[in-house]
Amino acid sequence: AFGCGYIVAGWLLKPIHTIVNQASQITNTTTIESIALPNTRDELYQLTDTLNQMLARIQESAELQRNFFGAAAHELRTPLSVMKTGLEVTLNSNQVDSQARQFLTGQLDEVRRLHRLLDEFLTLSRPDNRPYSFNPSAIDLSETIKKCLAQLESVVADYDVDIQLTEENPLLKESIWIDGTKLEHVLLNLLENAIKYARANSVITVQLSWKETPTIQIENQTMQESGAVADLMQPYFRADPLKEGHGLGLWVSYRLTTLLGGQLYLRWEDFTFSSTLFLPQTK
Repeated sequence: AFGCGYIVAGWLLKPIHTIVNQASQITNTTTIESIALPNTRDELYQLTDTLNQMLARIQESAELQRNFFGAAAHELRTPLSVMKTGLEVTLNSNQVDSQARQFLTGQLDEVRRLHRLLDEFLTLSRPDNRPYSFNPSAIDLSETIKKCLAQLESVVADYDVDIQLTEENPLLKESIWIDGTKLEHVLLNLLENAIKYARANSVITVQLSWKETPTIQIENQTMQESGAVADLMQPYFRADPLKEGHGLGLWVSYRLTTLLGGQLYLRWEDFTFSSTLFLPQTK
């Protein structure tokens, strides 16, 4: 009797297991497929139909969000490019005094950050299953890091921190073949995150090493002892809501690093936060 009851229960629950298995295969909003409707017009049919309607609304909402980010980014790119060009032309002229030059330089830094934010919106608006375009070239990693640090000089001053750049095994260094623009986006996000969340009057260390693969480690001291690093790689998550930011930087960095063929690891313990970027070996 027990065996017959077990078999009957399994037969009755089989449609539910089918629904659960199909629902568990949905991993992102770009590849949502409707759950197959049962052959019987019973409560399970109504439940499945309701779930399909809910999934359709979720997919539509996600698509509208992506379209909004993409459209907003494209609309804002042109005026920002005009502002950036105007500021650069003015700063390159000999008609700006030192006080005005300092102010305009700060404005140019803000425009560059806004431009980078728009690129992040475009990354966010791109469906996961759509191929990305890359423009690889020979990149000098040391010079690229220095370039990124120069762009963030005003931010470093605002947050009252210092940055120390060191390079291990410099004799082994060589140019790597990678998309320089996307790599700069990753580095700028990681560096800016370290600057904003570092303790005041502390030193942020940036270490470039050449071992099995080119590796960049950025480390900063924090006010909080530790945190869940997995959450930091999710869009819109902010470790401290009172800090400036949009909760996109580390997520975009992680996503771009993966697309570039590298790996990004985050660690937060003992009042120290570190991000380690392993870049692909291109020998």
